Amino acid sequence: MDEKDIKLLTQVGEKYGYIPESAREKIALYSDKKCYVNEFLINEDNDIINLIELFKAAGELEELIPESSADIKARYSANNKGALNTSIMQKAIKAIFERCVSMGASDLHIMVRDNEAIVKVRSNGDLERVEMFTAEKGNSYCRTIYTTMCDVADKNFQPKRAQNARISANHLPDVLSGSRVATTPTESGYYMVCRLLYKPKDKNPTLEQLGYEPFHIEYLDRLKAKTSGVTIISGPTGSGKSTTLQVVISSLITDADGKTHVITVEDPPEYTIFGWESSLVQHTDALGNLIERDVKDDLGNLVYNDDGSVKRDSVINKKIKCFATQTPVANAKTAEQRSAAFNSAISAAMRLDPDVIMIGEVRDSSSAAAALQASMTGHQVFTTIHANNAITIFSRLIDIGAKKELACDADVICGLIAQRLVKKLCDNCSIDIKDHLHEIAKDEKKLSTFKRLLVAYNLYSTYEEIKHINSIEELMKNVKTSENNNVTDLTGVRIINHKGCAECNYRGIKGRSVVAEIILTDDRYMELVLEEKKSELKDYWMKELKGVDMVMHGLLKVKKGISDPFELEKELGYIEVYKNVDKDNFINILNDSELETANILLNSNKYCDDFLKKYPQLQTNELQNNTKPAKKTRKLTIK
Repeated sequence: MDEKDIKLLTQVGEKYGYIPESAREKIALYSDKKCYVNEFLINEDNDIINLIELFKAAGELEELIPESSADIKARYSANNKGALNTSIMQKAIKAIFERCVSMGASDLHIMVRDNEAIVKVRSNGDLERVEMFTAEKGNSYCRTIYTTMCDVADKNFQPKRAQNARISANHLPDVLSGSRVATTPTESGYYMVCRLLYKPKDKNPTLEQLGYEPFHIEYLDRLKAKTSGVTIISGPTGSGKSTTLQVVISSLITDADGKTHVITVEDPPEYTIFGWESSLVQHTDALGNLIERDVKDDLGNLVYNDDGSVKRDSVINKKIKCFATQTPVANAKTAEQRSAAFNSAISAAMRLDPDVIMIGEVRDSSSAAAALQASMTGHQVFTTIHANNAITIFSRLIDIGAKKELACDADVICGLIAQRLVKKLCDNCSIDIKDHLHEIAKDEKKLSTFKRLLVAYNLYSTYEEIKHINSIEELMKNVKTSENNNVTDLTGVRIINHKGCAECNYRGIKGRSVVAEIILTDDRYMELVLEEKKSELKDYWMKELKGVDMVMHGLLKVKKGISDPFELEKELGYIEVYKNVDKDNFINILNDSELETANILLNSNKYCDDFLKKYPQLQTNELQNNTKPAKKTRKLTIK
């Protein structure tokens, strides 16, 4: 029976509309022969028992479903003369999703409790309350989402049970490919979260656009070049690890000109994964003669010669989309069924002649064993796991049942990646920290963060040295200086402007950026893992492998003016540099980033004078690019 044809038979005006008004919070009978009954009165209230017997005798009741009185009342409120009035509700829900999209939200939260419903939206990592209404309306919204907008076999919405589903794209704004829905009961009601899944753009983002640095990308290129081995990306929910995985896999396809067979095992596939395959195309006329045509780039823009004329050619290098083979895992109800389904899907993937296997997430011993086995049989494997940082990935693997001896092999697990997302400052309205120092001094918590920043940039040796100094003048007067470039300064550091501007919708924030750490394992590293020498393990990574952890990467983003140091601590904890880090290496990275920042600022005509004063050995060169109209840019170089 079609949803729109289902009627509420106990509604006024329908067949059993004569039941007392008081019964409309106790029982609701639909024309699809489902009857919802107050869970506490199903076997105790004589009137309800009699009505149930009446419906059964009439052959109009096949399924009896216990439910709360509030939910039953909401069913009557959501109906108009018996017909499910879903179109109006769906329109209202779609409007909420459109609002989420306008905010760049990742998740929609609906909390329903005794007498109210609260709608929150997660945008740029923060939860923001956007709407509040009655519990009755909240029940109607959530019930409509689950029963009429989700692709589920069982349309029965049960707030007293945890349920999972997916909203199909036709019910959502055009930019969304779907939404993952999860509900769970709470002490006073239930909670629904909808994860928004955005459609891929015509051109995949790059790792650099996500926030990875050149040295990160070099590490990832080395991992992608391997013919076997597992690379694991970790991070909490909402850390962007799935997006990073998608971009890495897409780049693998592109780098191989579509000649690499990539199979994914996902529950369910969230995004379409594609790369680009190059092919030579000859332009010919009707007689087969070569003819010249305008040359265009990947985005369809004309390409110009140095003299400003349009480039023409008879043969072009054309880019064609090439897709990964994405296989869904059947939606299993129990953990055992899900584990079995994952095992089966991975085994099936290995029989389909893959070059690369992507496993959406390692969650249990079975999926972990399957990933390791795939690596040992000569396949390149990429996957994700929930872990706090790159070093604890192994602990997490052991916790879920992976064999320690097997996992601690550098040929089996070759790459460990951990990441978080930090807020990106609006580059139009952010504030130079040096213009805000006295305001910082008035806030004890911010002043403490500022002192740790000075120590991290090697302007002071230890935090204890300045712990009790509360004067900005004294702090800045006594900072270290050095001729051998083993310290940095606050040039480039910026903070959020909470007033914002029109460009950032008056939030001071424009999206989020990745902070990451990458470990390329070797035999010595694995020996230390096997021996469970955690402290020595980190020392080896930071000192011998010249590691850069997430905090150090965050400090690099602060130095570039991308992130606010005070917001960074909220995401990563204290911004302290590990005691055994190769400090010179870290300072060099910071200084290199400063030069990079100088080039960015130079071409936006902002704040470049400070850089030119600090680096008298630099000169500016005018560069002519080949765009039309022709535009000159400037670049800093060494004299």
